[in-house]
Amino acid sequence: MLTPSWQKQLRQTIKQLTKAEPSPRIAILGVGNELNGDDAAGVTTTRALLQYQARGKFPLSVLVIDAGLAPENFSGRLRQFAPHLVILIDAAHMDAPPGEIRWLAWEQAAGLSASTHTLPLSMFSGFIVAELGCQVILLGIQPQQIGPGQPFSLPMRNAVHRLTRGLLRTLP
Repeated sequence: MLTPSWQKQLRQTIKQLTKAEPSPRIAILGVGNELNGDDAAGVTTTRALLQYQARGKFPLSVLVIDAGLAPENFSGRLRQFAPHLVILIDAAHMDAPPGEIRWLAWEQAAGLSASTHTLPLSMFSGFIVAELGCQVILLGIQPQQIGPGQPFSLPMRNAVHRLTRGLLRTLP
């Protein structure tokens, strides 16, 4: 089975971090609105990861946050944790097939996000980089349908499952 591009890039990033810090601290923030169909991708992924964390199957060097619509509300928690890397997970319009997962530069977030958040992810990411001196990446998942009352689509459910498994395999 081929390793997805985002997973290869994450492995490489963690490998680089490990050169300077043997146990890098990684924060994962799921962003989105569970009432808007596929916009729930980020929060659904982090909720799956939190279940693994609750069972003690997650390293202490990883902080998982279900950030909902306002990731900026968790900047204090991030400051306390002092991550080396912040991974944002969100639905992102990328003109890709529904359920496709891509590694994106946070600077691209202004034009790609589903835009249901109180603060654009590019602005939040810039703040985190400036304040905490850490790296920020965005894992975007192409939605099939976003809108009030829309169901969470099958392509998005499959993508969340693949992403969760991939993160569990890749994180230190």
